[in-house]
Amino acid sequence: RVTINKCIDILRHKKHTVRLFDNDEYINNLPDTSNLVSSSNNKNEEIRKCVLSLKESYKTVIILRYYDNYSIKEMACILKISETNVNVRLNRAKTKLKKMIEERREKNGG
Repeated sequence: RVTINKCIDILRHKKHTVRLFDNDEYINNLPDTSNLVSSSNNKNEEIRKCVLSLKESYKTVIILRYYDNYSIKEMACILKISETNVNVRLNRAKTKLKKMIEERREKNGG
């Protein structure tokens, strides 16, 4: 019975396992980011590039939340961190993204 329960645990865990970014192929094949920016494709591409340049832990939470539509609780289970930590990473990632996008716009003239 112990073996059966252990196997069930492993199968449950695999359901919540997400392949995280060995390379940029995953993010390059993400669906349209219109839920982030509703205007032109140039803005979507700008956001995608900014997300790619984030630190791995920030990139992970942004993708899980806004591209894969996981809840904070689900993200905490997947990443094996607390929900509070997920929220902290998400807020820091959004702050960094906002700053990066503003800097790019200033650099490109508006």
